[in-house]
Amino acid sequence: MSARKARTEAAAAGAAPVDSEEKDVKIPVEAVDDTEANEAEAAEAAENQVEDSNKEATMTEDEMVEAAIRAGEEAADNDFKLKFEQAQGACRRAQ
Repeated sequence: MSARKARTEAAAAGAAPVDSEEKDVKIPVEAVDDTEANEAEAAEAAENQVEDSNKEATMTEDEMVEAAIRAGEEAADNDFKLKFEQAQGACRRAQ
């Protein structure tokens, strides 16, 4: 990885324009076979997702009640804000 980085930096440094006009620079890129690394990352991500879904599925009854209460409070708060904004708009139009 460090050899590629060094080549990239060297190519970028050598291609710097002398004048203030910007120019496109083409930097050659080597083909890299990262399929094993990508497969390992994908497998780990899938495993973490399964663990997360298992955690969600194992909520206790108390946690479910608390979540329902929070959802209800949030919905009521959003409804109140909407009605308040509508009332303010009606008052401004009446003036």
